[in-house]
Amino acid sequence: MSAKRESVRLLGAVGLVVALAGSATATMPAAERVAAAEAELDAARTEMQQQKRDEQMNLLVDQAVQDAADRSFYLQDTVSVTHTPGKGLLFSDSTGANTLQISFRTQFRYIFNFQTDDDANVGGNVDGTSEGFEFRRNRVLATGTMKEKIGYKVQADFGPMGGFTLLDTYFDYELDEGWSIRAGQFILPFNSELLCGSYVTQAVERSHIDGLFGAGRSQGVMVTYTQEEIMFRGSFNDGMNSNNTDWNSDANEMAFTARVDWMPFGEWAQFCDYTSNRESEEGLKVGVAMHYQDGDPGDAATPTSLAANGPNVWAWTIDGQFEWPGANLYASVNGLHVYSETAGVADTDNFGFVVGGGYYVTDDTEIFGRWEYMDIDGMSDEPMIFTFGANKYIDGHANKFTVDFGFTTENVPLGLNSDRVALEVDAAGEDFQLFARGQWQLMF
Repeated sequence: MSAKRESVRLLGAVGLVVALAGSATATMPAAERVAAAEAELDAARTEMQQQKRDEQMNLLVDQAVQDAADRSFYLQDTVSVTHTPGKGLLFSDSTGANTLQISFRTQFRYIFNFQTDDDANVGGNVDGTSEGFEFRRNRVLATGTMKEKIGYKVQADFGPMGGFTLLDTYFDYELDEGWSIRAGQFILPFNSELLCGSYVTQAVERSHIDGLFGAGRSQGVMVTYTQEEIMFRGSFNDGMNSNNTDWNSDANEMAFTARVDWMPFGEWAQFCDYTSNRESEEGLKVGVAMHYQDGDPGDAATPTSLAANGPNVWAWTIDGQFEWPGANLYASVNGLHVYSETAGVADTDNFGFVVGGGYYVTDDTEIFGRWEYMDIDGMSDEPMIFTFGANKYIDGHANKFTVDFGFTTENVPLGLNSDRVALEVDAAGEDFQLFARGQWQLMF
């Protein structure tokens, strides 16, 4: 029993005793005095019950407030959902500091390749022609930010054979004064074509030089420094094309990649693709990059198709992009030097060159051309590749049709063939190959 309730009872009893003690001198009859005392007791009892109800209500309110606070820990804010063509669905809180963007990209192609008939063709094309359809890429992306300063990306691909492969998975953290750091699996800061991506090229596919001389993806860390005219990226990583590997299964012991870009005029964002529509501004960007890796010959390292003779690799590239309203030009010079640690196996020095550009004949139709040349040690032929074509931009890169055709000037030996760029292995003595490609690209 509470102290307050006990006090009420005590006061009532005292009042009753006092009332009864004064009955001898009081003029009110005894029955009335008893009735008055009982009324006072009933009033005290009613007040006590009301106080108890008030205490219970306050307790319920306190519990509701605490429950709401607990729930708000898990649901901090309302979520908005927006769709942008080509960029997918964006989930964001009211501040915009926490986001998740989910998108899907696909490339559907028809490819035709013609070679001279030869029953001895090691590629198996006895009749000299190959053709067919394929989904070259089907990619799912999840990107976003956490608390503004942390960015993330996860990208996977269903390739032409239907296999599901992880491409990118990394975190970015923004530091002060233009600095940021990245950790995970990502495209190495080397060749500009691959850094721009496979969905923003002019031709159906990136250049063959990009595949032969590029550094590809790797696991590691990277720092980036960006200012108005200068961008620097440096990475400590597992080496060329070493994505999706265990920590102790890499063919190299250590690898370093660095790239510096200088942009005297323009905006960084306009150089994220290899085209320049009529609404673009003038811009110029020049880049220099290098990659070095010290390998372990016991692991039979093959960081690229041109580096099968040894794991120690020194690669470099110099490239540039120039854009003005409705037209663009780009070029690159590439070197890949492989130093063998195997007795009797010579070092190799390989070089590749690319020049290309495009011109908009209407607001949404672009024609383009590209020239490639490769000088590969140990191969008697030095093929050039010419590619010409056109783009129809229905909704920018999010919905476009591309058609192109190309040819080689010399023999394509085993090791330089590539399904990606529609080149087959030529029979010995044959020095001409023709290909035609058509592609419909969608980005949701």
